[in-house]
Amino acid sequence: GISSSKEGSSGGGRSSARGLSQSSDFFEGNSDPLVTDLSPCDSYPATPPPSTMLTPTRHGGHDGIVCRICEVPVPSSCLERHTQACLMRTQCDLRGAEIDDALRDLEASLMRKREGLADTSKSVSPKAREKNERRIERINNLLRLTHSALRVDVSSPAESEKLIEMLGGKSVQRQKRLFELVSLKLEVAKDLAELRIELESDGHPFPGQGTLNPRKADFEIVKPISKGAFGRVFLAKKKVTGDVYAIKVLKREEIKTKTQRQNVLLERDILGRINNPFVVKLYFAFRTPGFLFLVMEYLPGGDLHSLIKNFGNLDENSARVYAAELVLALEYLHSNRIIHRDIKPENLLLNRDGHLKLTDFGLSHFAVDELLGDALGEGQSSNQDRRVVGTPDYLAPEVLLGTGHGETVDWWALGVVLYEMLVGYPPFHASTAQEIFSNIVGGDIDWDELCDLVSDECADLVSRLLIDDPNERLGAGGPQEVKDHPFFKNINWERLITDKASITPLFIPNISSAEDTMYFDDEKKRSFGRMTFMDGPDCEELTDPTTLDFEKFSYVSLEHLGNMNKEIGKGTWGRDSKE
Repeated sequence: GISSSKEGSSGGGRSSARGLSQSSDFFEGNSDPLVTDLSPCDSYPATPPPSTMLTPTRHGGHDGIVCRICEVPVPSSCLERHTQACLMRTQCDLRGAEIDDALRDLEASLMRKREGLADTSKSVSPKAREKNERRIERINNLLRLTHSALRVDVSSPAESEKLIEMLGGKSVQRQKRLFELVSLKLEVAKDLAELRIELESDGHPFPGQGTLNPRKADFEIVKPISKGAFGRVFLAKKKVTGDVYAIKVLKREEIKTKTQRQNVLLERDILGRINNPFVVKLYFAFRTPGFLFLVMEYLPGGDLHSLIKNFGNLDENSARVYAAELVLALEYLHSNRIIHRDIKPENLLLNRDGHLKLTDFGLSHFAVDELLGDALGEGQSSNQDRRVVGTPDYLAPEVLLGTGHGETVDWWALGVVLYEMLVGYPPFHASTAQEIFSNIVGGDIDWDELCDLVSDECADLVSRLLIDDPNERLGAGGPQEVKDHPFFKNINWERLITDKASITPLFIPNISSAEDTMYFDDEKKRSFGRMTFMDGPDCEELTDPTTLDFEKFSYVSLEHLGNMNKEIGKGTWGRDSKE
């Protein structure tokens, strides 16, 4: 049930032990005096003690860096080689785990067939019973072989010989699925053996097993950060590495409907697919019997909503940079056929350099329909979930009218957010949801308020983003027409992507430590109540069908963990360099 990001660092697809040659620019410019060599490279400490967030861990009088993949300390001079090998080893392990899951499925299928034959044998003729018994005997033999294949450790060369023997047997050859799975497992074993030989020939040790099964016990919950409609977010520290993350925690008993379950899985799947400097990173996902956990990068600057609240409103140049960063995030998402559908200041977080990152991908098309339920009087029932899915100020008219919607809903929301940054409140705001919806559908906007504060180019951009007809709205022809608007004429889009650290935004957080949460709303923190879900033992496993929905929820981003190694080795970790 473990899935993993296999893009970027690995190149995706089947792992190979080839291509381990050193890259001359991998750790170019490492100026951290704490990163010195453990020597020689052929002896890593077996178990690392906890480290601080950005500082290499000290072991036995030497400084080494804890690999974020296998969590073993590695000499800094060996980190590049180790990272490449560790990624390959872990990808092989993940492939092996998937094959073992398929073998277990086959085992369960064979057992069901055996039970069915045993049941029918009770009421058939002696001749038919004898035939069934022969079939049961063949199934028992296949079950023994399947179980033997499951027990093979592909990282052990001696164990892998058993797979070769199995493939030579007639019983395995006759069972197509078993033959296929044993063959695939042998491929993994061969890749690992090739990797082992190549590393040993260069004097490098074979890496240990990577972080395949993240658990709640791996993390120390530090403090609450924020509370949303479908979960709470906590600041947490990984115990072995000391790295600080934001963990979104969802209580499974509160995820009641099929739509809500789909939204949770959608968020995990989307975050697991994407990698962009303007979108929050997902590092791990895992579950306990009572909770679901999404472990994401921690962005200490708070959210855009709090920034607007503290400043009252933003100047046009600052709003331009934030809007441009959101444009790049949407361009990336739409190019990957992802519509966010919940763009609002609360979902735009600020990193330690003051730049925006988009978060919260849990609001699908169906969730929007839920949001509208009670407010539009289309469902008198049910529960408060419909009212707390999202904020109505940012919904496009086509969503409210139910005429169908696409990517242009995100461009509408950009117009609303840009107006709010400049004026201090959203353009359609009112005291009730029904009044807000009426204002949106009726196009009731105080344009004078905006035009008194901004340039003609800025007002024109907002007005074109807030066109009622989605086909006429700016962005309907793609993100380039938004980027080409005169309001953005001084934006160097390429530089914003490749070197955003050189662009100074309006606000740079004054962070006192890696665990600083001062820029997050205290009111949201106080609303948490006690964190009993972290203090007590896990509740019993849920027995309803929703358990199956989250059976394969666990996830590890090898790409992001590999990039953490790379950035720490270069001394750039925490600077949000482009990956």
